[in-house]
Amino acid sequence: ANDFVTVGGFGVGAVVGSLYNKLREKSSVFSFLGRVFKSQIYKLLSVAVILGSRKIVTSVEIQSDGFYGKIDICSAFVCNQGKLGGDLKVAPLAVNNDGLFDVLVIPAMSRLELLKTLVDLSRGKLSPSLLKFRASRMKVTVLEDLAIEHFGDGEPFVPSKELNYQITSEKLSLICN
Repeated sequence: ANDFVTVGGFGVGAVVGSLYNKLREKSSVFSFLGRVFKSQIYKLLSVAVILGSRKIVTSVEIQSDGFYGKIDICSAFVCNQGKLGGDLKVAPLAVNNDGLFDVLVIPAMSRLELLKTLVDLSRGKLSPSLLKFRASRMKVTVLEDLAIEHFGDGEPFVPSKELNYQITSEKLSLICN
């Protein structure tokens, strides 16, 4: 199990976080730039990943007490706080002690629409096209022949085909298969 407290997720957001951590570990210059530019560096990496990746959409099945269905996604965030990376408002109404996590799913969309959606999220605008729900448990199964990158509290986890989220004694747990 991988425990995290604030925000976790999978899809494009996890790829951006993984890239940030790899660059920070390999380059003292990048590490310095990360400290100077803070959340702005994530925005630059997001543009690079979205425009430079071959694949930005993944087919998943989500089973939870807040939503059940198959959906093509660009990214998803499992939140116990309102912001990610300093200023991306992924769950502005999240309450960290209510026994539920807030989930924000960015469904499949064009690269340009995804960039616009991220700008809107940084401004606190949640588009009606985004899937939002609350849950105490959630199972995510990748419907493709690949394991997806995912993260918790900014740290990358080993890619997996199945993710199980649950609230356990005041923290979120993620069990990967």
